[in-house]
Amino acid sequence: MIRHYLYVKSYFYYDMPKLKEGDLLKLVPDSNNEYDPEAVAIYKGRKKVGYVPEVFVESIAHALQAGRRLAAIVDEPYNSDNDCPPIVEVLDEEAMESLGLNY
Repeated sequence: MIRHYLYVKSYFYYDMPKLKEGDLLKLVPDSNNEYDPEAVAIYKGRKKVGYVPEVFVESIAHALQAGRRLAAIVDEPYNSDNDCPPIVEVLDEEAMESLGLNY
């Protein structure tokens, strides 16, 4: 089961799209990433929000490569008061079911 809370890496390098608590984001493998061939990008619609941090990328990338469905849900949007990037919760189908969520 995958259930990770993580900050959005590199959020400040992109357009910093507005995120709201509960927004559903897409996780997309980015095998052309020059720094990490296992990188996983995070998108809101067609806008790149940032990346999954290294500590979580292996498990998330492997789950996506295996065809598992994952959801990324905004837990805490960007907070300008403390300049903290957004925090998202990444869940697989098993975790979503245990929480009674539909994807």
